[in-house]
Amino acid sequence: MQQFDLDDEDCEFSGRFARDSICTDAEKEVLQSGRRVELNAFTSPQFIEWLDAKLTEHLGGNRLMPTDKVLEDAYRRAMAVAEINSVIVKTGKLAIKKAKSAKVPKTLRPQLMKAMKDSPKAWDKALYDMVYSKLYPNNKK
Repeated sequence: MQQFDLDDEDCEFSGRFARDSICTDAEKEVLQSGRRVELNAFTSPQFIEWLDAKLTEHLGGNRLMPTDKVLEDAYRRAMAVAEINSVIVKTGKLAIKKAKSAKVPKTLRPQLMKAMKDSPKAWDKALYDMVYSKLYPNNKK
């Protein structure tokens, strides 16, 4: 941790280390001396650098790989997300085109004032609700 010039703090160590602990002797010595460095003392780039070094140290050049079941679930999830994102992009383009050509009611302000009269909703939420109910009268949100 000295390489990152991080501030350490007092801590109370009253335990012992597991036989298979990955702590180095130097790290054990620091903890046993009543000092520690919290991970949140790192800046984000420092933390990434430290974590990457630790992973490389313990894994060598190997990458972490999940089980086949986790991979299968992740693949299916990625497929669903890709499909949803594709539909969102297509639908978004159509919706923006439709919105740009929409005729705004001349009575929009009075309608909105009426909708807000007995409601604590912000004006933009009330406006959205008005538009939604006009476009989709049979759909409840």
